[in-house]
Amino acid sequence: MQDSRLKAKTGARPEDLRQTGMAQTILNSVHRLKQVLDEENRLLEGGKSADHQPFIDKKNQILRELLALQSMNISLSEMPEIKSALQEVRPLVDRNHSLLLAHTAALSDITGLLAAAAAQDESDGTYSRYGDAP
Repeated sequence: MQDSRLKAKTGARPEDLRQTGMAQTILNSVHRLKQVLDEENRLLEGGKSADHQPFIDKKNQILRELLALQSMNISLSEMPEIKSALQEVRPLVDRNHSLLLAHTAALSDITGLLAAAAAQDESDGTYSRYGDAP
C-alpha cells in the first residue's frame, strides 16, 4: 500500500527511491572518508606528532557503514557518481598507505636505535669476553 502511494506521489518506483537514498548515503560516507584521509595525510606529510587512534576509529566506522550498505545488494555499477567518488578516493588511500608505511618504518628505526643504546648503556663490559670494562 505504501509503495503504491510513493509511486503515485513521485512517479518513481519505491526500489528506485531506496536505491537513490542509499546512493546518497554511500556518497556521504565516501566524502567523510576523503576528509579523514586528507586530514591524516596532511599531518603525516607535515611530520607532526599526533595520536592516530582517532583516524583509525573514523576510518573503521566509515568502513563498517560501507560494508553494511554493501550487504543491501545495491547495484553500484549503475551509479556513475559513486564510481567516480570511489575513484577519487583511491589516490588518497594509496597516499595514506604509503605515508603510514614510512611513518611505521621510521618508528621502527627509532625504536631499534633506542633499544641498542639502552643495551649498550646497561653493559659495563664486566662480563664481556674482551674486557671492555672502563
